[in-house]
Amino acid sequence: MDNPSDASPGEAASLRDAVVRDDSGDLAAFFDLLRDRRRAGGRLTLIDSGKLGIPDLERLAEAGIEIASSDSVRPDPHGLVLIGLAARKGDSPAAVFVHGPFREAGDPAALSFDAILELARTGVRIAVSNGRVPRDPAALNRLADACRKGGTRLIFYHPGPADSALAGLCRAGVWLHLDAAGLVPDGVPAACDLARAACAAGGGLVLHVSEAIDPDAFEDLFGSGTFVLFHTPPSDYRDPRRELEARARRRPAPPEASYLFSGFIL
Repeated sequence: MDNPSDASPGEAASLRDAVVRDDSGDLAAFFDLLRDRRRAGGRLTLIDSGKLGIPDLERLAEAGIEIASSDSVRPDPHGLVLIGLAARKGDSPAAVFVHGPFREAGDPAALSFDAILELARTGVRIAVSNGRVPRDPAALNRLADACRKGGTRLIFYHPGPADSALAGLCRAGVWLHLDAAGLVPDGVPAACDLARAACAAGGGLVLHVSEAIDPDAFEDLFGSGTFVLFHTPPSDYRDPRRELEARARRRPAPPEASYLFSGFIL
């Protein structure tokens, strides 16, 4: 790319934004980096690995740094609530990825499902996947509702086959990430229905394309509001998919659609 002005909206944003780990510097360095990113019109996200204490993370969040944590790093809900409240003061979203299963209350070493619901209601952005841990559809609907009440939307990664249980979640306004390989034969109309339902409720559908699919399907996908992310090598200039890839780049999913990075299905 010869000129930043030639970048697509998603590429231009990636040039302005920065994602760093909390063990890559000290507080002064993070505040300096935040000022740099703001001058460039971008954002700074700090990955919480557990190095910093809650008071330091509160200071960073109040200053406007976006904190990305997880239940494996912070099983204590009280600390995460404090981070979320500080993020609200700083108008900077805080996000928590839930790796473990939805647990009953009582285990001090794990974040309970009730605690996750409370985090969502306080405005913390919640992200979950059923790639390794099966998720109960009823629990996901409760979580999606709690996120909506907190002013965010649930981010849900579904790397498996698309199924009818996803329709209710989309009507609840989730940001749903689907692998195009999980679409059943002739499953594009169903995916378009999911995208419309999610979009109408304040969320959306992000479709990850890692292998070639019928180019004719994309007109309907784009028309439904689906955000398409190509993970395939760039097509030859003579390939009709070339223009589809460029069209997808011109309409990137918003930052709130993903946990940390848009280019992964977790």
